[in-house]
Amino acid sequence: MCFSKTKQMQILLLILYCFIAFSVQAGEMIIEKGKKAPDFTLPDLKGKEFKLSNHSGEYKATLIVIWGVWCPYCRAIMVALKKDYSRLKAAGVEIVSISIRESPKKVSMFINKLAPDFIVLTDEWGDLKDPYQIKDVPRIVILDRDQNVDSMAITTSAKTVKSMVEKVMIEAKE
Repeated sequence: MCFSKTKQMQILLLILYCFIAFSVQAGEMIIEKGKKAPDFTLPDLKGKEFKLSNHSGEYKATLIVIWGVWCPYCRAIMVALKKDYSRLKAAGVEIVSISIRESPKKVSMFINKLAPDFIVLTDEWGDLKDPYQIKDVPRIVILDRDQNVDSMAITTSAKTVKSMVEKVMIEAKE
């Protein structure tokens, strides 16, 4: 099949336009301090879907913990958050933990022993890797009431996570 030069140029421009439009759209989905957090929908361990944007305004702050069962620092942070959860919940802070790149079965084995009251989701295929810029775990992201990114960190310290949350709780009271 042979196209005229004009038709070839039109096809090329259309492809270029689509590429630019996709790139701009994809760029808007990357996490950035002070901006709206990228939305996501992930299953919990029972298969029920959780969509972040459905909970906008519901909490004074949302602590997102992206972790892995294989990571000892992640497990320590999860244990510390379980201990602090009732106090955090009473202050209006919700915890959304997301196990990344692990099967729900493997995650369940750890979570069933820990038995946390906070939200536990699985991102088996690593869909949040790019929008949440996950290069390592544990990845901590704290959102304000409107789900704007307040702070982010990769930390191995439960103490650091606690101080990040305390800062947000103080700001939420003001």
